[in-house]
Order: sequence, then structure tokens, then C-alpha cells
Amino acid sequence: MLDAHIDQIDRTMAELRRLRHVLVTARRTAAEARRAGGDAVVCRIIENNPEVDR
Repeated sequence: MLDAHIDQIDRTMAELRRLRHVLVTARRTAAEARRAGGDAVVCRIIENNPEVDR
């Protein structure tokens, strides 16, 4: 039973590392766009959703 919990934690941590990588890449891309004088759109779905707090 303990091994199953440890395995779940390991899977969750791996998923979070992948998500972190994606978010860091999105932030870097947005920063590069801003430096080039463009709009820093990270996610059109989020940025066009009036219900999302910014």
C-alpha cells in the first residue's frame, strides 16, 4: 500500500515537472515577443476569457 502511494507521488511530481517546463517555455516565448515589440499572448483561451482573474 505504501508503495502505491509513493508511485502516485512520483507520477504526480513527474506531471508537475512537465507542466513547469511548458509554463517556463510559454513565459520565455511571451517575454521574447514583448522584447520584439509584439503582444505577449501566452494562452488565447485564458487571455480572452472574461472570467479569468488577472
